Amino acid sequence: EEKEDNNNENDDHQKEQQQVLTNGDDNNNNNLLLLLASKDRQIDSLKLQIKELQNTKNNNNNTNTIIHIGKWIIDKDSKEFLDYPEEIKKNMRTEKQRRLNQIEKEMKFIIDSDDKEEDTYGHWACCNNANYHATTC
Repeated sequence: EEKEDNNNENDDHQKEQQQVLTNGDDNNNNNLLLLLASKDRQIDSLKLQIKELQNTKNNNNNTNTIIHIGKWIIDKDSKEFLDYPEEIKKNMRTEKQRRLNQIEKEMKFIIDSDDKEEDTYGHWACCNNANYHATTC
């Protein structure tokens, strides 16, 4: 329905343009002003269409959330963890991060790809920078 309205507007703009161009009026300035006014209306219409498309796109991006009809059921381990005192939860989270960092360090030699040099570990001979994507020395 929206597209049909926009197509009708575009047809109206084209008719206005043809009328302006075929008008036997000797006053070129008048014809140019009418043509400019027609183009301005067409630009405004296109801007509105772009805005509507952007709003539609934004609304579609926000609808990725799945709505469930049931209730979220927390598993036993999560319930138990949530019942711990704050200090214990904080210590456990800190320990988790420490262990993950340790494992990452130990497993560093296992690179993600055989195909990309940028996935390897090393450094630039010119500046000793260990970041493969470094832009300058």
